[in-house]
Amino acid sequence: MNQSGQGFKHVTRGGLRFDRCPKAWIRDDARGASQFLSDFVFLDKYQILPDEGGRLDQCPRFLEAVDIIADTRAGMQAAEEKRAKQRRGKRGR
Repeated sequence: MNQSGQGFKHVTRGGLRFDRCPKAWIRDDARGASQFLSDFVFLDKYQILPDEGGRLDQCPRFLEAVDIIADTRAGMQAAEEKRAKQRRGKRGR
């Protein structure tokens, strides 16, 4: 409890505001991220969106997550291709 008796309140140096334990916030956020990853796999593999309707009918956080996941995946693939190219170059010397 804080001094006013209102419950837990905390502001980080970065400006994040918490009204509950940050570990609970991270746990809940991880659960949501896991669901977004699962939904992304279905979208990628079967072209099935998680909610009825088209792209504009989807949760905005899901659409943002799709962009982040796709960008991360592309970056990881590019890095792997670069490493493979470097390994091939070392063998050819």
